[in-house]
Amino acid sequence: MQIVPAKLRDPIRLGLQSAIGGIAAYLICRWVGLNQASWSWGVISALFVAHQNLDATAVAAAGRIGAALLGTVVGLATVLAFGGEDLTLLRLAVAAILLNGIATALPNFRFGVVAAVIIALEPDPEILGGAIDRAAAILIGSVTGAAGAFLVWPESAAKRAMRPIRAAIGECRNLLTAEVEVLTGDGERELDPIHRRFLDNIRTARELTDGMRLHRTAENMPVEALVPAVLQLWHTLIILDRLRERQGDPLGTDAPLKDAIGEVREKVCAFLEPPDSGEATAHADPARAAIDRAIDATQARRDDEDARAFTFALRELDSDLEKLEELFRKRASTA
Repeated sequence: MQIVPAKLRDPIRLGLQSAIGGIAAYLICRWVGLNQASWSWGVISALFVAHQNLDATAVAAAGRIGAALLGTVVGLATVLAFGGEDLTLLRLAVAAILLNGIATALPNFRFGVVAAVIIALEPDPEILGGAIDRAAAILIGSVTGAAGAFLVWPESAAKRAMRPIRAAIGECRNLLTAEVEVLTGDGERELDPIHRRFLDNIRTARELTDGMRLHRTAENMPVEALVPAVLQLWHTLIILDRLRERQGDPLGTDAPLKDAIGEVREKVCAFLEPPDSGEATAHADPARAAIDRAIDATQARRDDEDARAFTFALRELDSDLEKLEELFRKRASTA
């Protein structure tokens, strides 16, 4: 039973991670003796590091730490080069131009301008202790914010991607069921919502896998490969959709073929039960055997254009299931 509803999962998880990271930053800033004015910078930095997955958090934390270090160096350089109250605007301009220029090429370093400006506001090199304390607090907050995300309810991009992948596979089952209902004369339903939901889920999964940074060569690789494999399955099922859109009854009164198609739907949908990480997956053999029987049932209609198109779709479906079975097993063995 899922204790936290799906819609509340991310807000609660990110809230806990940010809160713990912020509290840790506050306590560490006090413990190391930074001045009180700098504590808030550490807490703010910690609150903005946690992202929806560990991969994005790692990138954000690395960028924040690197940006704080770079900003500190640039800020110190501006004060040493252009000290005094009268040159405050010049220091701010130089710091902003340099750091924002760097951020155009390295967006994760955009936060460096904050650290640079904090220090550039100090007019005298002799009173930089407070500014350096604030820069140190930013570094502490970046580290504690990332630590909170990694230690409290962590989720990698690969783990998050499996949810829309499973949902997309579910829409493939819905699409196949709807198409076979038409082909066998059992009814018809609107397919546009199925297509929209599939595309939304596969787009989300692709964005997450494109953003993976952790363990790309280990357990996450099957997740990356699942996205194009599921997309290929969907394209194969669209071939059946084109048959569905033809005028009249594409399979006529061919009862054996209709029965074979019905069996294909049953076996394929059973195989396409969304795989859960760490659990054994179903064998594709029953589904592929049903596909072979459906192909055999078309042999008597080899001169029929619809039957040839259906045979082609079935052969593609057989290939898609073979690939998916391989990826499901790799995912289960590495999860």
